[in-house]
Amino acid sequence: MPYCDFCAKLTVEHLVYQDIKFHHDLKSLKESAETGCDFCGLCWVNIEAKCMPQYLTELLNGERPSSLDGDQPWYPSIWLHGQIVPLASDSADGVWITCGRSRTSVDLGLSETNPPGSPLSIKLSSYAIAKSAAASIYPERCIAVDPDPDLYISFTLSRLRSCREKHARCARPQSLQMPTRVIEVGMDRQSRLRVTNGLCEPYVALSYCWGPSTDTIKLTHDTYDDFVIELLEQSLTKSHQEIIQFTRALGFKYLWVDALCIIQGDEEDWAFESRRMEHVYGNAALTVMAARSPDSREGFIKPLAGMKRQPCPIPLSLSSADVLYIDRPTNLSIGPTTTRGWCYQEEFLSKYTIQFAEEQIVYNCRTWSSWEDGTSKVWGSPGMPSPPVFPSTDKDVNIRREQTLTMWYAQIDRFTLRTLSNPHDVFAAIASIAKLAVGVLGSHYVAGLWEDDIARGLLWKPRHHVHQGFHIPPVRPQPTRLAPPPVVRAPSWSWASVEGPIHHQHTGRKFKDFEKPGFIKIKPRLENNRWTVDAYCNADTLHMPHCELSLIGHVAKASVMNTPTVDYVSSKQRNWWKYW
Repeated sequence: MPYCDFCAKLTVEHLVYQDIKFHHDLKSLKESAETGCDFCGLCWVNIEAKCMPQYLTELLNGERPSSLDGDQPWYPSIWLHGQIVPLASDSADGVWITCGRSRTSVDLGLSETNPPGSPLSIKLSSYAIAKSAAASIYPERCIAVDPDPDLYISFTLSRLRSCREKHARCARPQSLQMPTRVIEVGMDRQSRLRVTNGLCEPYVALSYCWGPSTDTIKLTHDTYDDFVIELLEQSLTKSHQEIIQFTRALGFKYLWVDALCIIQGDEEDWAFESRRMEHVYGNAALTVMAARSPDSREGFIKPLAGMKRQPCPIPLSLSSADVLYIDRPTNLSIGPTTTRGWCYQEEFLSKYTIQFAEEQIVYNCRTWSSWEDGTSKVWGSPGMPSPPVFPSTDKDVNIRREQTLTMWYAQIDRFTLRTLSNPHDVFAAIASIAKLAVGVLGSHYVAGLWEDDIARGLLWKPRHHVHQGFHIPPVRPQPTRLAPPPVVRAPSWSWASVEGPIHHQHTGRKFKDFEKPGFIKIKPRLENNRWTVDAYCNADTLHMPHCELSLIGHVAKASVMNTPTVDYVSSKQRNWWKYW
């Protein structure tokens, strides 16, 4: 692997939180890349991909970038800033390429530090090969290029072990109640369908995108008896084959996959199992999320095609033959499952997940989130929210109630960003989340709203009215191959009556106004503070296309606007709205 004279002498020792002057300007770096230096080539390719064309032209011409204000000195030199720390445990190591000395340097303000606003600041990733000497002190990995084909297995096992041994929040006893049916994968023989009948054993659950699913093997009344005898793995989709093999490799005996464990085409069985998702995913010893795959026929173990890499080995020191690899940055994008409505609930309910994301694998539990590139975040730490669990321990009932409502409205806002193959599944896809909220609120649930907070629940808005980043308005649910027209899935007052992003006012000053006496101007017309006579509406109801509210209040004059609300507020208010 050819390097220029400078890069041939570069070592990891030079990059342990140190700055190195790399090239006297960007043109010099580009010329070195074009003459064949692989490391300079790696840097140039990423600069060219990330830097805006206007700034790239200015830097190549040696001109002061137009992004910089004022007349402070500007330096065209290209620097490397090492962010490589042996045995780091909470952030991904890497190397920054900057125009001028990095402003994160300890000697900020000294030689060749440019003013804020530099258009060139790009981070490259670093990682060690799993079974190399460097792996013992540098925990970052890139499973996609590692020669160890089982690294994803050892990564998962190590995270499960750490979680079990070190995380008090994750060590709480959990129910071992199993789903109605599971796949018994065995250790050395073909798998088969098994009815649990009170069996209590750890199992793995799969969350994934089905894809078209028109020609895939599924559990039906016709295939049921065959599945009980033997499940022919070679006839399954690639994702189903891979999850069976992965489950075996992890040492688990049982697996739950919806297409193979719920009788497809049987509405009664589907409804029964759909109401039990909090047990299916909540009790799983591990949920595997095939996040990177849009189609179960494509598999999920290997990253998507086209994720090319060009790692450059850098020796640990001048006297060492061991190397660390510097490569293009690895993104943290999850993948297609983040667009699917059912997958939202499955992730929310799961206590332990391993996500096969677009370019990485990430382990999540109630304590932390750990990526293969070394990124690690503890839930509740700065920059990370609390884990997505409805509160149950606070002695103050009102505090638990408000926290639960705040979380509910936030979850619904996120859920409406996703899509459903069958739009009629809108309530079924969050039924188990609603049931968990009922346990805290004790309120009647009506078409996605809570009777005890009905006034606030009715004030949902199309998100594009209040957030400038959203331009596509919600629409009436559209027909699909699973839902012929007309698609009526919720009463008009419910957020579920439309498809697309919506927004609740669930935090901030206005949220507190609802606690003031007399602030709410409507009241229920029925006895016992009931807002509807439709008794069938509750968290266990999977379809609620019709539900009538009955209330007392004064009618207010309103105007119909053809332009977004955000266009009618002052610029000052508008800037605040995006934080609501």
